[in-house]
Amino acid sequence: MTEEIEKIILDLSIKEFQEKYWGVSQQYLKVMEILTDNGIPVVVNMEEIDDSTIAIYFPVKGEQFFYTHWFTIKPEIELKGVSTTPGHNISLIVRSDALQKEEILSKTSIKPTDSWQKGEPFMMNDKPNSVRKYKDSGFEFMLNDNPAGNFERKVLELLIELEKYEEDFLILSTDCFMYISVGWHCYYGNSCLGGFELDKNIINLLNKLKLEIEFDLYTGGTPFGD
Repeated sequence: MTEEIEKIILDLSIKEFQEKYWGVSQQYLKVMEILTDNGIPVVVNMEEIDDSTIAIYFPVKGEQFFYTHWFTIKPEIELKGVSTTPGHNISLIVRSDALQKEEILSKTSIKPTDSWQKGEPFMMNDKPNSVRKYKDSGFEFMLNDNPAGNFERKVLELLIELEKYEEDFLILSTDCFMYISVGWHCYYGNSCLGGFELDKNIINLLNKLKLEIEFDLYTGGTPFGD
């Protein structure tokens, strides 16, 4: 996508925020506040869904889902949809009761984005005043830390990256439990949560790497009419 197309899409999105031509824009913007910078909606991601469709994602204040505009670019650039889309946190988790953190890391060349040692204290995200201790050692690897975007694409991109470490997984599997962790945050306000798809490419790679996939599903936001 060119800078010219990006600018046109952003300009059309700003115009829709101002004029609210779409009825659904009026509904959503009554119950959610879009984050802005100097009066301009903040863009956290803009991506090509296919060769004729582009999505632009805006953060919602206090929420982990996104307000999203969908554009077609052929034969001309035009706003074709307004909706909310889930935020996703997708990562590889490797854990072990038997091994120390450094022993786990010595068995792979994966560069972790986070790691922990059994017995170390940590705070629960939903209970900031509650301190607990890790019951095992391990690490996390996240390829894409932007929660806005196409879920299936991000899962597939992570698995393709992990495929490079297939031999490492064979070594780790002796003493470690490994899985893909998904935190999925969506808007529940119109009673339709949406969903996701694990296509055959994703399933084949999960099987090849002997990985499970775990979903934690969350909802948020103010319902229409409240």
